[in-house]
Amino acid sequence: MNRQSQSANVPHKHLRVLLAETPPGEIAEALRNLFCSDSACLDLTTVSNAALLIPTVCRVRPEIIFLDLALDSAAPLHLVRSLHREAPDIPLIALVDFADRDNARQTLREGAADYLLKGHAETQIVDRVLRAAVERNTMKGLSDLLRDATTGFYNREGFCAVAAKAMRSAEKSAGRLILLTVEISNLDDLRCEFGPSSPDQAVRDLATLIRGSFRRTDVAARWSDSKFVVLALDALEPTAALMLQRVERHLAALNASRGPWGEIKLGLTAAFWDATSAKPFPELVALTGAGASGVPNPASETPAQEYSQVKTR
Repeated sequence: MNRQSQSANVPHKHLRVLLAETPPGEIAEALRNLFCSDSACLDLTTVSNAALLIPTVCRVRPEIIFLDLALDSAAPLHLVRSLHREAPDIPLIALVDFADRDNARQTLREGAADYLLKGHAETQIVDRVLRAAVERNTMKGLSDLLRDATTGFYNREGFCAVAAKAMRSAEKSAGRLILLTVEISNLDDLRCEFGPSSPDQAVRDLATLIRGSFRRTDVAARWSDSKFVVLALDALEPTAALMLQRVERHLAALNASRGPWGEIKLGLTAAFWDATSAKPFPELVALTGAGASGVPNPASETPAQEYSQVKTR
């Protein structure tokens, strides 16, 4: 990897690489060749014992792992599986003996991101695999920026991006959308009565409720500390009332299970939009600040009363 490719592809000052390799050290040599012009960009940790592999991963938290299956010749695929289970977010590159190449594709099913055949891992091939692994880490990092850390749902920015795309798609396909808002109305009361950790627990409980109340294809987001939004795709208008009833039914069961931690009280709204009306979706426009084209579009252009809306408190 030359200087230009390093600056374009490596997102950190140091690229932390864990290399678990048996002699003669083919991959270690290739990595040093790639970074020879700027060795400060490579933070390389080497391991030659399978028993030390997972403890080393926990200690150095590498960004990429190269794993030689020869470290555990008795159960090489078990080694891949165990390492991937321990660090599922770290790209794993398996190093496979050419004579044992039947295991190469199997490593992908066990969690490896890619594999290299030992004895055929020229520097340019290692460069290609390394670039792909770094790009995967970078894209995951960008994806994480659009997620709420507490719930795993989209955050405000992520929801706006996905909702704008969903509206454009619905316009082209004459689709229908339902926007629901789910807001905890007594979050401050829970904090005062049960302590500072109780709001976070209430939010996590509500996130679990939402996951169990909507389809996997629906778009859920944590809009603010106490407010969630869900965009249901390709949903008929009568479905809005059914969705609200389902949330209320699940809420009753949730509150029964919370016991001494207090009931969660919700404010719920639902609004329906049909693309064949050729009008904006005022509730979604007001929420995201953009119309179907992604251009700012004041919600006041279309009166809200023209749309079917269900509310409950």
